[in-house]
Amino acid sequence: METREKYCSLDIETTGFDPLTEEILEVGFVFFEATAKGFKATEEWTQVFRPHKAVSPKILGLTGITQGELDKAPEFGEFAGFLQQKLGEAVIVGHNIAFDAKFLESKGLKLSGKLLDTMDLVQWLLPTHHSYNLENLMHYFRIAHKDAHRALADAKAALQVLEKLMGIYSGLKSELRKKILEITEPYQFSWQPLLALANTNEKAFQPGKNTRPASKKKALKQTQVFEDFKLQSGALYDFPLFTNYPGVLLEKLAKQKGKTLLVVPKTGLVMEYWQKGLAEAVFSPADVFNAASLSSLIEKEGKSAEEARFLLKMLVWQATNWQTGSLLDLNLTFFGGQFKTAVSNSDFSVDPAAKTWVCDTQTFLELSKKHGLLADRFVVVAGLPELENALNSGISHRVSWGFVSYLLKSYYNPETQSGSEKQEKAVKTALNDADLFFGLANGLLKEKPEGFEYFKVLPQTEVLENFQKVKQAAQNYAEKLMQTAEDLDSEPLKETASNLRGFFIQVPNRVKWVELAEGRCVFFDNPINLKESMDEASAATGKICFADSLNQTGVINLFLSRLGLGELNIKQVALKPQKRKVTVQGDLFSGFFGKGKVGCVIYSTALAGDGLKKYIKPASLPAAVLLGSPMQVKELYEQNYEEFQAYANVLSQNSSGGSNKLFRNFEIYEESLLLATDKLILRYLNDAPASSLDRLEVKTLVLAHLPFEQYTHPYLEAVANTYDRPFEQFSLPRAVYNLGRILGFFHTDLLKQVVIADPKLSKEYASAFIDFVEKVGSFKVKIG
Repeated sequence: METREKYCSLDIETTGFDPLTEEILEVGFVFFEATAKGFKATEEWTQVFRPHKAVSPKILGLTGITQGELDKAPEFGEFAGFLQQKLGEAVIVGHNIAFDAKFLESKGLKLSGKLLDTMDLVQWLLPTHHSYNLENLMHYFRIAHKDAHRALADAKAALQVLEKLMGIYSGLKSELRKKILEITEPYQFSWQPLLALANTNEKAFQPGKNTRPASKKKALKQTQVFEDFKLQSGALYDFPLFTNYPGVLLEKLAKQKGKTLLVVPKTGLVMEYWQKGLAEAVFSPADVFNAASLSSLIEKEGKSAEEARFLLKMLVWQATNWQTGSLLDLNLTFFGGQFKTAVSNSDFSVDPAAKTWVCDTQTFLELSKKHGLLADRFVVVAGLPELENALNSGISHRVSWGFVSYLLKSYYNPETQSGSEKQEKAVKTALNDADLFFGLANGLLKEKPEGFEYFKVLPQTEVLENFQKVKQAAQNYAEKLMQTAEDLDSEPLKETASNLRGFFIQVPNRVKWVELAEGRCVFFDNPINLKESMDEASAATGKICFADSLNQTGVINLFLSRLGLGELNIKQVALKPQKRKVTVQGDLFSGFFGKGKVGCVIYSTALAGDGLKKYIKPASLPAAVLLGSPMQVKELYEQNYEEFQAYANVLSQNSSGGSNKLFRNFEIYEESLLLATDKLILRYLNDAPASSLDRLEVKTLVLAHLPFEQYTHPYLEAVANTYDRPFEQFSLPRAVYNLGRILGFFHTDLLKQVVIADPKLSKEYASAFIDFVEKVGSFKVKIG
């Protein structure tokens, strides 16, 4: 059997993302046949094109296309007829191929409309994979990828990924493949003929595997490295910096009499301890898989194409994942999130007899609201900042233009014409309503036409005419959005409509503001004081204590005051002196001492130009350079990208994708160079999902800016003003804490050199930072 379709794997490089204003710089394609022996390439072609306007250094650096190539190249229009003849009747294959097709069509080409997107396939064939970008998939499949971001190289890469994905499909059990064909039969997915080819020709594709290791019970065997301590209610245990102290706490709880609960700062730790059989994991009902609900969805009549694709993802996950209790390791970032509630629980599913539970901070707060569930348990909460964030987010409200559009497009996307056709009209109307309301709010509240700004809701701003106009428009829009939410049966949209109404109702102990930028409008409504919520959560437990790795009195006091826990008994947990390097099974303490001291140089001057570049050398790689603003990152990249790219794989903030893609691709190459802001790192650590990286391996870390937060931010300003001495009691300890988080993210055995530079280190308060850094046991600090 062979498919009759004419397939062409294609990629283009462009000057930007908007097909109406940007130009095509390069086209590359590979025609191939799908045969009983797999894919057979029949023709390849590539061409660079000269644009009508100058190309930014950012694009030249990203694509690898040189200005010399562009100067000698023909214009795109000279090849438009050739491309129309070649591509017009083909099934166009690629990774996120709708972008390429839309761009070509905007330049006058008429394509067949048949698109085969490897992004669609990978999301259900690798349902738990942490990153779906092409470069990361090439690394996952161990496919060499030279000349990444050149059109022909990426076209070939997409074809190789497609072949590997078909191998994954061929490796699934025959019963599952049969079920997949049954589910997809009523639809016209462009990849269906390839599934049929794989089913009827077992040798067409080399079978691949998509399996996770089964759960194994492992004891946390370790050499005792801490001075002995006993867990007591009403205490805060402060561990040395950069130790994975939750594992130590888990071991202590295993020896504790009675029932216990360990609350950990990251969901990934819940999954890890559960997989090792060390504790009974407790998840939020929204994250618990309900097999009966999935069966009902499978049997549902008249399923949309999007629902069918989601079912494929769930079925492959069921068949290949190490566990099917929690939905947390499913990657729903790009697709499937709108159907999560259809296959999850409505209430907690726990084993009350289990001696030790483990959960994350958000789940702990949900558990505390369930009467009696925690009354007989000794609870240890690890991570005060994470607890603060969870308390804040649990009673905060956010209404975002981008989020509303994302939710609506998950039902039907007009740009790609994908999703439920039954909901097409409702979604298009709702998207138009969203653009009208948020666009109006942006125009009325924004004072300057360009840039980013806040509109603070204060007594003196509430009475402004423009704010009153936005308030009236919001009431009307919230009614429309609620009706749309009911029509689509969308709980997130219902919640959004309710939050928008609540934004304009004054409530004590809250701060409200609107973030505004081009194409961005977000309404925020956050609590200032968290003590009442913390008291309620503590009261629901039998006994409770806390733990962290903060190591500075100012930082400890900051979080105790934010949580209203000023009466805690603070206990320092010390390391026992060791005559030899400590070895511990697993990752509990790996990298804490390293193979030697890490050189740390502290400068009280700005680090820029040649002074900065002297730390960016081939011998320094992999390296991370963190600057104070995106503009500084942009300037460093654009002024030096040719020099850096001669010896490094350069990944720059806002030029190489989002943070997850940035860090995952950084891991691929030993000679990687990361150019980013400290704020990007902190946002990633705050928002990262269960599958996120705990640490990033670098040999050299340059921190050219102390991580103070923006004091003019409405929320931080409101919280800071609750202190008698806002800078000393709030801003400074938060900056010290942020420095510790950044250093911890990069603190591994590979780290050899750390450079910290900022003119603020000449101030009197610099000792707070220097003292903190000197407490890092593996650092040898030198004041430059």
